Amino acid sequence: MDWIATGDFEANELDFLIKLFSNNRYERFKQDYCEPVHRAYSTARFHLEFFRCTAMYGTAVEEFSG
Repeated sequence: MDWIATGDFEANELDFLIKLFSNNRYERFKQDYCEPVHRAYSTARFHLEFFRCTAMYGTAVEEFSG
């Protein structure tokens, strides 16, 4: 949310609103579905902890079943 996409005000406003909506959905998801310890995670840490681990697990399974 800290980067301006273009010099056009309307495009920047729309870009900001999409990012704001996405961030609010992410925060609501954490509040509704995550354990209390995970609610304080940033987007980057959440991605690293859950999605990267899942991807590494999938890769390991493919290599093992090979």
